[in-house]
Amino acid sequence: MPVIIETVETDLHIEATFDYVANFENVVEWDPGVTAARKITDGDPGVGTEYDLDIQYGSSPLSMTYRITEWDPPRRVVLEGDGSRSFAIDRISFLPIADGTAVEYKADIRLKGLYRVAEPFLGKLFRKVGDGAREGLNRRLQELAAEAAEEGS
Repeated sequence: MPVIIETVETDLHIEATFDYVANFENVVEWDPGVTAARKITDGDPGVGTEYDLDIQYGSSPLSMTYRITEWDPPRRVVLEGDGSRSFAIDRISFLPIADGTAVEYKADIRLKGLYRVAEPFLGKLFRKVGDGAREGLNRRLQELAAEAAEEGS
């Protein structure tokens, strides 16, 4: 089962970083593998909040529904994603650092059914997915930090 672990540091304050990243509707802004993200439950994000994501990995699009299973602002959010071909547990931790926040993102991806036999051969694809998400999150958090700095000036 592939596990993707990425860390991004930002100058953005921990609460603002958590509010942005933990709201999974925003994933479409930073993960190039996600083509659409919709919140499908009412209210503010928290345990039980669900999101429908359209994901493009390689040439095969798929839909997954993610549900928040742990909510500990501003330190941690855990989401479980379920789709026809895979199940994922995304654990996102937020740590204060001297100049902002470190975000550690762990995605544990489990393929279902016949797709499981392909897991050993998909390491390069999962690495590419992780790299794209890390780069996109880093870029978007830098943009948000710059916007916050301008507003504070």
